[in-house]
Amino acid sequence: MTPSTAAHGVERVAGGEDVDHLLADVGLAVTGRRRDHVIEPLLAERVDEAFGNTGSGRLRERPVGLVLQVLGELVDEVGPALLGARFVCTARGQRHREGEHGEPESHAGEGSEVLEAACQDALMIRTERQGAVLVCTIDRPDRRNAVDAEHLEGLRAAVEAIGDARALVLTGAGSAFCAGADLTHVEDREAAFVVRATLNALSSLPICTIAAVHGPAMGAGMQLALSCDLRVVGPDARFGIPSSRLGLMVDHWTIEKLALLAGHGPARAVLLAADTIDADAALRTGFAQRAGDLDVAIAWAHEVAALAPLSVAGQKLALDRLSGRTVGDEAVEVAFDRVWTSEDRLEGIRAFQEKRPADFRGV
Repeated sequence: MTPSTAAHGVERVAGGEDVDHLLADVGLAVTGRRRDHVIEPLLAERVDEAFGNTGSGRLRERPVGLVLQVLGELVDEVGPALLGARFVCTARGQRHREGEHGEPESHAGEGSEVLEAACQDALMIRTERQGAVLVCTIDRPDRRNAVDAEHLEGLRAAVEAIGDARALVLTGAGSAFCAGADLTHVEDREAAFVVRATLNALSSLPICTIAAVHGPAMGAGMQLALSCDLRVVGPDARFGIPSSRLGLMVDHWTIEKLALLAGHGPARAVLLAADTIDADAALRTGFAQRAGDLDVAIAWAHEVAALAPLSVAGQKLALDRLSGRTVGDEAVEVAFDRVWTSEDRLEGIRAFQEKRPADFRGV
């Protein structure tokens, strides 16, 4: 570490790289926005409390020794797992991570409540256990539950920490299921891979998963709904993948899954003409199986959870084998790469952000 040194010889934190080294010194690896918006402000607040300083909420120019002391105390207090790269914020105010053998570990304590609030702000993914059913909520209503890489990572962590749950319900807070990917953070094709990792985690669960959809499920929102085994729709539910309007392309798995579940005709309208599927059409085509709200979905999940879990898991596996779980042939992969490296992709995102029609050139 090469922190700045004041004239009197006291080492001080100079920047984000120094914070990374400090975290590494206590066995943590937290970088980027989680470091900047969760861990560092919390540490700065604790430094102020411990030493009576008035700070800016940042660790820059703080004495390295004091920061390390407070960091060590914080780790002892709330557990290093909470500060690591993977954690889930739950409705009960507990934090869970996978233990050495895959079992969920819980960490409690008065100090962890502060971190819990910071986690909620950073990830906005809530989970609540209702008996054998896990309810997972995307809780970002101010952005209509649009998701970026941080939220997708939090959702994937929640999905992978299901424990002994026998069914899962996925829903969104407020007036939308999920309005899609947050395009302010869609920079390159890596964004599609982040989405893919979350979809894989959700679709590969050996339990039955139900999407409780109300309002828009667009783009990544429709992909999340596709990754669930069953769909319950409210009267205002609306599905779509507007990638053609944005100069983007979804992966082969999404295209295949949409065609299998909604039918080739509706899939072509959604993907080629950027049409949407409303609740009535979803129910009529079998893309959605029941009409109702979140309570209906949870009640159905409880019914499924009471069934034989090995039968559910085995038959789900067989159904997935029917779809082929296509990774994509070479021609599709070439087309995918071409779209995600094109000028049209940049133009589509700029036009969306500037709220104007896109001028696509096919390059």
